Amino acid sequence: MKRIIVFAFGLFTISLAFLSSCYYDAEEVLYVGDSNCDTTNIDFQTTIKPIIENNCATSGCHVSGTGRKMLTSDQDIMDIVNDGRLEDRVIKRRDMPPVQPLSSCEITSIKLWLAKSTTAN
Repeated sequence: MKRIIVFAFGLFTISLAFLSSCYYDAEEVLYVGDSNCDTTNIDFQTTIKPIIENNCATSGCHVSGTGRKMLTSDQDIMDIVNDGRLEDRVIKRRDMPPVQPLSSCEITSIKLWLAKSTTAN
């Protein structure tokens, strides 16, 4: 009888440890399938530029008179793409834009576009 109790307790302990073990994964890997996120035809003019215009080149941020890098022209945007600041601040650090974070779809679109544009060069 004592062996059965010890066996049951051991089985219970192992089961509890197994069920409570932790699993961590990146959010981007777990939630790739945003059904409202169309990433089939990502390009600069129709996808990336509007994200920058709507979230970065706004009053008080990256426009004239703020002392920050202006992001109001294609060349301004490409400057921060080419020197790595877009990827660093928006994708890696995720501290830009500071007020309203980009959606997961916008971040995914930028990542895919960056990957595609770096492999094209």
